Amino acid sequence: MGKATKIRKRALVCKGLICLAALLATLSGLQAAALTPPAEAFGMRPHLAQVLLSPAGTHYACVQWAKGRPYLAVYDLTGTADKRFKLLELEISDFVVERVGQIHWFNDDTIGVVIQFESSREGMLTLETRLFVVNRGLNKGHWIPERKRLKWAGSQPAPISQFYHRIIDYLPGDPDHILMAIDLFARGTDLSAVRVNIKTGTMTTVEPGDEEVAGFDVDQQGRVRLRHEIKGNQRIVSVRDLDSGKWSPFQTAPRTEGFALRPQAFTENGRGLWVFQANQQGFDEIFEYDLKLGQISRKILGLPRIDLHYLATDRYTRKVLGATYAAHHQAVHYFDEQLADLQLKIDEALPDTRNSIENFDRKRKLFIVLATGPRVPGTFYLFSRERLELTMLGQRYASRLEPGQLHDVEPVSYAARDGLTIPGYLTRPDGTGPLPMVVMPHGGPTARDFQAFHPIAQFLASRGYLVLQPNFRGSSGYGSEFQKAGHGEWGLAMSDDVTDGVKAMIERGVADPDRICIVGWSYGGYAALMGAVKTPDLYRCAVSGAGVTDIRKMLSESTRYKFGLKNYPSIGNFRKDKDKLKDTSPINNIEAIKIPILLVHGDKDLSVPIAHSKMMARKLKKQGKPYRLVVLKDGNHNMALEKNRVRYIKELEAFLGEHLGEAED
Repeated sequence: MGKATKIRKRALVCKGLICLAALLATLSGLQAAALTPPAEAFGMRPHLAQVLLSPAGTHYACVQWAKGRPYLAVYDLTGTADKRFKLLELEISDFVVERVGQIHWFNDDTIGVVIQFESSREGMLTLETRLFVVNRGLNKGHWIPERKRLKWAGSQPAPISQFYHRIIDYLPGDPDHILMAIDLFARGTDLSAVRVNIKTGTMTTVEPGDEEVAGFDVDQQGRVRLRHEIKGNQRIVSVRDLDSGKWSPFQTAPRTEGFALRPQAFTENGRGLWVFQANQQGFDEIFEYDLKLGQISRKILGLPRIDLHYLATDRYTRKVLGATYAAHHQAVHYFDEQLADLQLKIDEALPDTRNSIENFDRKRKLFIVLATGPRVPGTFYLFSRERLELTMLGQRYASRLEPGQLHDVEPVSYAARDGLTIPGYLTRPDGTGPLPMVVMPHGGPTARDFQAFHPIAQFLASRGYLVLQPNFRGSSGYGSEFQKAGHGEWGLAMSDDVTDGVKAMIERGVADPDRICIVGWSYGGYAALMGAVKTPDLYRCAVSGAGVTDIRKMLSESTRYKFGLKNYPSIGNFRKDKDKLKDTSPINNIEAIKIPILLVHGDKDLSVPIAHSKMMARKLKKQGKPYRLVVLKDGNHNMALEKNRVRYIKELEAFLGEHLGEAED
């Protein structure tokens, strides 16, 4: 662990050794600024992630990466030896672990690790999860479910659920059990609320489900009170009455739409709900709903033109702590006065970063704090409430990337052609404009970019490229009206928003109009190809990573999975919008493309199968269009493997260098 920093009277007191260390770190950063970091520095997995305190606060667990592989580590805060356990040595049947999901402290001596892997069911490639339970000493563990049940017969699955990661509640009063949502009969959903013994793996059904149940939630006393269902084309959320024990529908909505009132948590007495409801401007606010009266009883919180995301709760008491929201960065509005005061103290001690309280021990004596920013990929601290002391535990990326090697990210906005204001972010490299620019629409598309560290944007800036990340209509975080403005606008107004952003940067004199490329992943890859189709004279090249090339094919593929749909309001109707979906699919517009195309795709992508890029490559080749197809071996949709991340960045660097020229030229 690093040196401790004292916080006194909400001020940072820096002792001599600490100041010297800070000075040396600053000098190191200045020296590093003169060195261009290698592509590997931006493609490597974070060295440190998921730092989590044990309930008693005597240890913390974390995921560490070395040579592209994950490890589970447990560190003793009482002074005894550190221990580490290599996850890659775990095997289930014929697969080797390469991805780690969430980690959990179930009690002071037991940790749960969610393991992700690819398999197949009924001839289809699937993502599976299993739960590995290991003791604090990392020398004794077992699988939930038991390994001996993990047998396959041809392509038919054994009677075992596809997913074992959905933890409903930690059951804080029962250290030997947790409550999970499990598909006991392996029928795809059919979830039941199951009490699982973490020592033996024994399962006891608490609330049986059926083929329509998609999830459960508990109240603050740990009783299963909320049930999520999908019946035909309807989504239903039901509440169990506290007195009669009977279930009754609380909200019903078409599967393609959201609920008017979205339950987030129960009130302390269990007779009310905290619900989200959008205001007239489309931004979510929090209200208390009285279950007996059947109406909203009071407004709890609304932030001006800011969307609330979800409620943060205390895992030990189940009480609501605060509401998370996102402006330029993600933050929490605390209802808990103690946490609100601690957040102020931490922010005053670390004024140059965005600081989040990640977790804490049962007695709230120790806290894990994560400090981030555009130039700070992430630093983990241990905060002592009693000593008012911050101690650095480690950096997400160790010393691979120094602040002096990274670049500022500034908010920008511009008017779309129909007058709608489009927000976004601009990462500026060294030098003055006009600069060669990469416009990088995000994936999702129901997602957004933030004023935060982004490895690809920072990599491009390190190579001298200006990077524009537009949050086009349809992006989340700007209210439901802004999001709905993107419905049915794939390849239309959503793409126009990206185009208008590029033109705005040219008009402002920051972007070189002759040296612009469009780059994206997932939906962003689709947007990049549509940019090449609609405005080929605006770009010198386009890069599509895991991009959709045929919208109707994507919609038809979703029906292979249970509850998959062919019709989404945000995209279109498979039959009624047939012509529009064809016209806005890159695969049907090859003749309009005039610029070089780079296609990158993982061969094990379950979200957007590699067939999309392979079909596009065949058609580009047939019509004599310049292109290159790069297949990432064992690559999933999110590039989980470090080797694939590094290769993508290197391919991107070479492609941009070839078609935009060296940025410093």
